[in-house]
Amino acid sequence: MIKYTIITSMILLATAIFFAAHSPEEQINPEYTSIFTKAICKDKLCQDHIVTCKNKEIISITPTGLAVQFEHDWKDPRPTEQIDKEC
Repeated sequence: MIKYTIITSMILLATAIFFAAHSPEEQINPEYTSIFTKAICKDKLCQDHIVTCKNKEIISITPTGLAVQFEHDWKDPRPTEQIDKEC
């Protein structure tokens, strides 16, 4: 009886997790949404961010917690288009 209860509980839990993970409001529509990381630099300090866009508009910019401090003679090697890219 205990084995039956444990197995049933595990099946119900797995089913609940499956449906929660695949609910429509939680899914990202790849046609309209993009997510990428971007280094945002101020002077010689660059911090990595996760940029989320929907319909070519920024939804959020979230710092990852990763940053680097470059030496005084450092120049950003990225093209201006990449530095200024939003969505």
